[in-house]
Amino acid sequence: MVSPTIDVLWAAGIGYLLGSIPIAWIIVKLWLRIDIRTVGSKNVGGRNVIRAFQAEGKPKGLAYTVGIIEAILDMLKGFFAMWLTIYISFAFGNSDLWVVAFAGPAAILGHNWTIWLWGPGGKGVASTLGSMIFFNPIFLPIWLVLYFILGSAIMYSAITYLVSFVVMGVIFIFWGT
Repeated sequence: MVSPTIDVLWAAGIGYLLGSIPIAWIIVKLWLRIDIRTVGSKNVGGRNVIRAFQAEGKPKGLAYTVGIIEAILDMLKGFFAMWLTIYISFAFGNSDLWVVAFAGPAAILGHNWTIWLWGPGGKGVASTLGSMIFFNPIFLPIWLVLYFILGSAIMYSAITYLVSFVVMGVIFIFWGT
């Protein structure tokens, strides 16, 4: 077993590096040949992928399809950061599962402040969802229902994200996960 400090550092490092892969930037750069940080909200996330595609005159269906695919890939960053941490931990004979608790938040931080673009990334919504799904996949449909209910009442996506994640945190506590 490696020291707990080293465990935390490698788990957080894996999470951060995986989370900081700017998938939205890559998709928009390859497909539209523009920098996503120059259009829409200037955010490197799924919602702004949709805005970038629409700003370039692409069909609405294509814009939403690519935006949803990007959001799913961002969710997978949070999920796989945690999965990879556990896999490596067991591969090296370290069965301390607590190290996974550092990989998820580090992936979210990596998504929000990506080293590859030297600055701000996305909002971390999809990466947070991916981390939550790692613990219990049932939380995705619960969050989606909650998000759409709150979204219809609040009508402002940033506040809806925040409130829905706070409510999900309370659900996590009472659910026992």
